[in-house]
Amino acid sequence: GNDPGADAISSQHGNPNDPEWKVRIRHKQQRLLLLHHSSKCPYEDGKCKVTPYCGEMKKLWKHMARCTDNECRVPHCFSSRSILSHYRKCKDPRCPACGPVRETVRKTQKSQRQRGGNGGG
Repeated sequence: GNDPGADAISSQHGNPNDPEWKVRIRHKQQRLLLLHHSSKCPYEDGKCKVTPYCGEMKKLWKHMARCTDNECRVPHCFSSRSILSHYRKCKDPRCPACGPVRETVRKTQKSQRQRGGNGGG
């Protein structure tokens, strides 16, 4: 059916005991980390050693910057935009989707700062 809560991130809508739920959460985490990585990555398309999806995500960022279409047919556009808007608004450190991502991002930023990166963001 078309349950409006089917793709909701917060745990109220999902059932953490449902194996599908964990899979969806993991996908969201991976997407957030990919998006975060590609927004900071200095390498151009195809040069990044960290992830093969980096160039793809950079293209997606460019597209998302000007896309406002909720019916957008570009792969990952709408789902990425909705995850990002959730991530920016969500204040729950225990959120199963973005809590662990925030932790990871924080750790990465710490280790980059020690290498003398220019901590923008």
